[in-house]
Amino acid sequence: MSGVTWASGLDAKTGRPMESPAAYAGSQPVIVSPDPGGAHNWNPMSFHPGTGLVYLAAKAGTQIVHSPDPKWKYDPKRDNIGTDIHYDGPLNAKLRSLPPPSGELVAWNPVEQRAAWRGMPSFREILTAEQVRAIQAYVLARAKQPARPSS
Repeated sequence: MSGVTWASGLDAKTGRPMESPAAYAGSQPVIVSPDPGGAHNWNPMSFHPGTGLVYLAAKAGTQIVHSPDPKWKYDPKRDNIGTDIHYDGPLNAKLRSLPPPSGELVAWNPVEQRAAWRGMPSFREILTAEQVRAIQAYVLARAKQPARPSS
């Protein structure tokens, strides 16, 4: 989904990512994908019992320059990605030249372990008729309310 460069797969015993040797160049900065926002892990997903599909938002083409901070120390109150926030090298220009990230909705078939479809459908294609009517009723009710006075 995202063009993962920092991991080569999942460890079958632990379920944890196996870090890719190509994702690190010692203490040298590298461009890795996805960025810390992930490809899907922060976005909610849903299951539709009628279709048997899981619907999830996915991001693709997110990258970040990982420039290791040699002075980094673990801090339980921080995000701990160990990046030198003062890095100002040539990879920043390369990062800016890459295509912008994109997103898509993926309908995942958990039985077949594959995408049934992916793309950017309209809301009418993914919502039930009842959900569409509820949204329409809400919007119409809000439109009929008098405007709030500005403060």
